Amino acid sequence: MNNTNLDGSLFLLLLAAIYFLPSIVAVYKEHSSAGAVAALNLFLGWSLLGWIIAIVWALSDPTKTIAKKMDTMHRLERGAILRELALLRDQGVLSDEEFTERKREVMENK
Repeated sequence: MNNTNLDGSLFLLLLAAIYFLPSIVAVYKEHSSAGAVAALNLFLGWSLLGWIIAIVWALSDPTKTIAKKMDTMHRLERGAILRELALLRDQGVLSDEEFTERKREVMENK
């Protein structure tokens, strides 16, 4: 294989990698809709708009965003419960042992 053929092959490989970048990103990120992103990329990636939609879709994953929001919400709820328990302990409603037990239960409930 001469140098010109090798350069042409590398150029085509580079173009293919750029063309399928949305699919590669979706698979790498374990996107929940990786198959749909790949289909969009394959069939409409030739148009600039189709490629842009595919890459934006591949870079965003709403299920991970929702999971992060839910995790934050659970942490905030646990914090509020712990503050209430501390207040009840400070008011003498709960003993230190009861507070410790309830705190352990809250922290184990994820």
